[in-house]
Amino acid sequence: MERFLQTGYRKMALFLVLCMFLSVAMPVLAFAVEETETVPVTGATLNQSELTLVVGGPDELLIVTILPADATEQGVIWSSSDETVATVADGVVTPLAAGTATITATTIDGGYIATCEVNVTEAVVPVTGVTLEPSELILTAGGATETLVAKVIPADATEQGVIWSSSDET
Repeated sequence: MERFLQTGYRKMALFLVLCMFLSVAMPVLAFAVEETETVPVTGATLNQSELTLVVGGPDELLIVTILPADATEQGVIWSSSDETVATVADGVVTPLAAGTATITATTIDGGYIATCEVNVTEAVVPVTGVTLEPSELILTAGGATETLVAKVIPADATEQGVIWSSSDET
């Protein structure tokens, strides 16, 4: 009987120690696993609604603003309506060819979209000079006519047209 009492007291003591431990540990554990409140996305905007870029020119950075600012999920998926004209990666728009494309940022939470219309133009190659062939003509009044040919330099200049004029029209 004495042995039974000793075993019973040990079990009771162990049970009391366990209860005391749990009474101290449970509030700490509950605090550690407390759920955080999620804030849903309600919209998105871009810092620009239109861009004009030049083929071969510098990239442009679009910045997306998620609404509200404290939304839990701030991620977006970027896309281009025409990747032959312009591509986008992490908001960086790269112009590739002349044309138009719509860049879209779609929020991961809620699927809200913000767009920017991108117009890509060809690079302008400026005219650096014009030569005439022949470079010299001698004409007589009422005599034969000659033809001058204008050559724009460089040959791949964007504007190839010339406007003719004479210093003496008489």
